[in-house]
Amino acid sequence: MNEATKTIYVMKCFTKKEENLKTFITESKIHMFLNHCNTVKLFGIMEDCKNFYLLMEYLDQGNLKDQDKEYWIGK
Repeated sequence: MNEATKTIYVMKCFTKKEENLKTFITESKIHMFLNHCNTVKLFGIMEDCKNFYLLMEYLDQGNLKDQDKEYWIGK
């Protein structure tokens, strides 16, 4: 949480393993070029000695998969 703005963020973690590197790079590139009201926003990319991180917008409505189930079950 950013204490000054009270904004909550999500950090998606990728361990620094060979099999995760391609996924991390691909997802990072996709987020960097997307700018649409229906997509999660990427605020930063970080790393430490063990992991890569994507700092992303927090959505308090659940995930898309859960939202989709609620939509179709309710119909």
